[in-house]
Amino acid sequence: FKDNDYQKFNLKTKLDATLSDFVKVGINVNPSYSKQRRSTLGLHDYARTYSWMPVYHTAKTSEMTGEPIGSYAHPRHFSGIAMREEDGSIMYNDKGEPVLDNLWTSSTNNPVARRDNTFNYNTKFRFYGNGYLDISIMDGLNFRSTFGGFVRSSMDEYFRNSEGYRTGIPEAYYRNQITTDLLTENYFNYDNTFLEDHSINMLAGFSAQRHTNHDARLEGSNQPTDYIATLNAASEFSQSTNDTYTFINETALLSYLGRISYSYLDKYLLSVSTRWDGSSLFGPKNRWAWFPSASLGWRLSEEGFMDQFTFIDQFKLRASYGLSGNNDIENYAHTNTLNISNYIFGMDQGMVTPGLGQIDPTLANPIITWERTYESNFGFDLSVFKDRFTVGLDYY
Repeated sequence: FKDNDYQKFNLKTKLDATLSDFVKVGINVNPSYSKQRRSTLGLHDYARTYSWMPVYHTAKTSEMTGEPIGSYAHPRHFSGIAMREEDGSIMYNDKGEPVLDNLWTSSTNNPVARRDNTFNYNTKFRFYGNGYLDISIMDGLNFRSTFGGFVRSSMDEYFRNSEGYRTGIPEAYYRNQITTDLLTENYFNYDNTFLEDHSINMLAGFSAQRHTNHDARLEGSNQPTDYIATLNAASEFSQSTNDTYTFINETALLSYLGRISYSYLDKYLLSVSTRWDGSSLFGPKNRWAWFPSASLGWRLSEEGFMDQFTFIDQFKLRASYGLSGNNDIENYAHTNTLNISNYIFGMDQGMVTPGLGQIDPTLANPIITWERTYESNFGFDLSVFKDRFTVGLDYY
């Protein structure tokens, strides 16, 4: 596979800096670039080629086929060959007609010609990166902001000249895909112990995520020369929606969240959290949903009446109840989308007219919204004999 080639370059760097006693920042980036030439043939294309057939016409095969010496020897050149006597003269039958034979009737080009005259390149640029900002506002109160992103650009370039296929018609296509995924999270965190026995932790913030995909493809053919591999030389362009198109797909998610955790004497534990999530996958009236939850815990092993059970190291009872959400549906499922479609106008056979229509097999559901799952959990954790044995039991 001499038409296989792969080059890749990577860079990764990470930086953390303390700007002052109150401010810390950091970044982590990882860009990469690759270019690959992909083979357009499989092993079977080589394996099924007759071993006696030369890659290029020799003087002997040129005399047999009439093809120029040094040109590619394709299987179809050996179809309908005039058989010859030992002295080189043409062999005739009883009717005085030349004796013809089909040494090879395949219509395809020989694999070396196809390999050397078909160029299939894929170029990718990827960028992963994230950064953070930490600000210590006061004792126990901290603000953290993070921002991360993923950007990928993928470009496909394909060109097949007149020697690359049996039709002798050059063909090319160009495709470019750009994908971006951006995420930011910002929240305040407060952690404090007061009156010696009471501990509280509070968190509040929001996150936002946006995903965008741009995809464009253009296919053309019938270039007047093999020396211009780009589409500007094409005299014909495909109108098929599978060959020539532009496409944009966007989704977004916005979330507000909060949590309060309280502990008394490290024995009695309470946590309450809430989320508001909004997703662009749903219609304007059904994008938002609320997901609260709460949990309780009791460390029995810290109670005085448990001192008599010396073999128990830890014994904790816990219970929780809450809602979780799921937005895993197709994009634009809440609305009917228009797609390219043909319609026949006129009498008899009529005339095919291109246009737009609602031909998607999935019917729109304007009231579709978040899937909610109500979850409850009750259980205990027990460890005994200096943690040699531990047991966790849950009813979910």
